[in-house]
Amino acid sequence: MSTKTITKLEATRQQLERAIDLYLSGLDYISAITLAGAAEEPLGKMRRRDVPSLSVVEALAEDFRYQESFPPISRKEMIAKLNIVRDWLKHYTDGSSLEFDEKESAFNMILRAIINYMIAANGPTESMKVFLHMHPVHPDTDACPETESF
Repeated sequence: MSTKTITKLEATRQQLERAIDLYLSGLDYISAITLAGAAEEPLGKMRRRDVPSLSVVEALAEDFRYQESFPPISRKEMIAKLNIVRDWLKHYTDGSSLEFDEKESAFNMILRAIINYMIAANGPTESMKVFLHMHPVHPDTDACPETESF
């Protein structure tokens, strides 16, 4: 048996790039969500270590919790809402089913992980650039301008 030493950043890169492959192939959105979610969480912590600010999901939660809830819900409750699909796939609860859009959920989780990766690693990989150019964040554009300089 051979062993390998790997950094957490490299492990998350591999998870995220496999999630992108699965998403772009259209073969397995569930595994794409699981892999991107597994990468997104530690990348968010690495990002906060290097740039002391909110992670992507924390920033989204902070923004959305005031826009969508009256009365506003806590940041913790909004983070739970943003992570509901990832957490349902990752943890056994009561055996209940969950209705969600697999492709949209995979896209969102991959995008969150890419944003955190770009900050933690000082830029995207080639497959991340391909994903961002094929699926622009801004619907009126054909490319994602944030990656043009990388």
